[in-house]
Amino acid sequence: MIQQRDSRTPQTAGPAARPAQEAEGDGATIPVVRLEWLVPDRRGEIVLYDDSHAGTILLESRRPVLERGRVRQHRTLGGDDVSGWNFLRFADGPTLYYPPEVTLTLVEPEGDRRP
Repeated sequence: MIQQRDSRTPQTAGPAARPAQEAEGDGATIPVVRLEWLVPDRRGEIVLYDDSHAGTILLESRRPVLERGRVRQHRTLGGDDVSGWNFLRFADGPTLYYPPEVTLTLVEPEGDRRP
């Protein structure tokens, strides 16, 4: 399961995180997460973990990406060390951090998919 961890309870998803949907691709199941499902902290940061080891995640969002890259050294407000992780900074929105071993594919939502 793809999780947004709540720093107060590290092994559970945050209160607004919903279960990831799944898409089929090349015989493999790929988790699908909407940016709007994830709740940023007070600094506007989100940490996305891949506890399922899927390796690839489809991230649905209509917000344009202003910046992308790799973090040199950083700890989030919740205490997550995201040093060496990739990030996406969205227009009028959050900064999403995700592990370097994850391939994150950004797509626009199709219709009104609900979990």
